[in-house]
Amino acid sequence: MRRRTLVGTLASAAVLLPRGSSLAQTRVPRVGYLRFVRVTPPYDEAFRNGLRDLGYVIGQTIVIEERLADGRLERLGDLAAELVRLEVDVIVAASTQATEAETEPRHGG
Repeated sequence: MRRRTLVGTLASAAVLLPRGSSLAQTRVPRVGYLRFVRVTPPYDEAFRNGLRDLGYVIGQTIVIEERLADGRLERLGDLAAELVRLEVDVIVAASTQATEAETEPRHGG
């Protein structure tokens, strides 16, 4: 993933987070961070720096709920479903595989 794409994704996520509302004053936004494999440090660093650039302090003004599939495709759907159940404000998929994760099995057709 290119840094420009990552920053664009973060900017889109920031628009979705209710920072200016009264909800934001009583509840810390939560980001679901879904990974297929451990992301190389430059991407992870860019993600966290992007949040800081937007004014967030990880662990204080924003929480990251990270889920890692350890390279196992079959785990991605369950992990994505878990993030949905946690009602995170936005899910960041850190790979093509994570982007394509299904939370329910596909029925033949």
